[in-house]
Amino acid sequence: MCGEVLSVYFKPRLPMSGREEGIASQVSLCIAPSQRDYEGMMELNLNAFYVPPGIDLEHFSKALLPGTAVPPELEWIPRPRIGVRAVSGDLLDLDLLEGLIDRHPEWSFVLLREPGRRALRLALYPNVYRLGAKPYEELPGYLKGLDVAISPYILSDLTLGLHPVEVKEHLAAGLPVVATDLPELRKLADVVHLAEDIDGFEAGIRLALAERGRIDLMLRGREKVMGESWEERVELLSEIISRYIAARIGRLTGGNG
Repeated sequence: MCGEVLSVYFKPRLPMSGREEGIASQVSLCIAPSQRDYEGMMELNLNAFYVPPGIDLEHFSKALLPGTAVPPELEWIPRPRIGVRAVSGDLLDLDLLEGLIDRHPEWSFVLLREPGRRALRLALYPNVYRLGAKPYEELPGYLKGLDVAISPYILSDLTLGLHPVEVKEHLAAGLPVVATDLPELRKLADVVHLAEDIDGFEAGIRLALAERGRIDLMLRGREKVMGESWEERVELLSEIISRYIAARIGRLTGGNG
């Protein structure tokens, strides 16, 4: 199986090198986490399959439980709280984010993952709260204390194959989400506010804040990701591998017995 492609779940890559193409063309199976990677794999190996990353649905749903407490360091931050927790922090559109921060001093921007040295300038704004990356088990409490989650990525060749898994995690937590209009997110366009520039993000956040507390919208978002659990993904991968093995055995035995 083409394990190399699985690395795209966590680290987006540039187009494959000649060595990677050679590996992809020789392995038994290739698993691609984005449609773009899948299309590239299909040119090299007909046993390529599109399997987007899953989420821990049960874990992030804890944000909706009455017993889940909002951490004290978040409670004192003025509302509305706009959360930024991008898995691929080095691909964040910091210019866009800084523009939003500058335009809206009345919004509190909470950074739940350190975007790196490039983002140090954001600390100069009084409405930016750099809480940093949090332990996985504490994330539901932090998400519960947010009003909107945003994922502002740069638009580039690198991000065209990016699958921002945090968007689905935020939907599972019942949060309204505004995100860059990336190909992998368009299937969520009916429950996520997709934007291409700062004006689009601003409009999306305004609308999300206006819709806060609407149970119907929260349920729609959660329903959209109900089939996105890692259990579902493991089941799909098991089925793909089982079918491949069965077909392989069939060919070796000539279809007999």
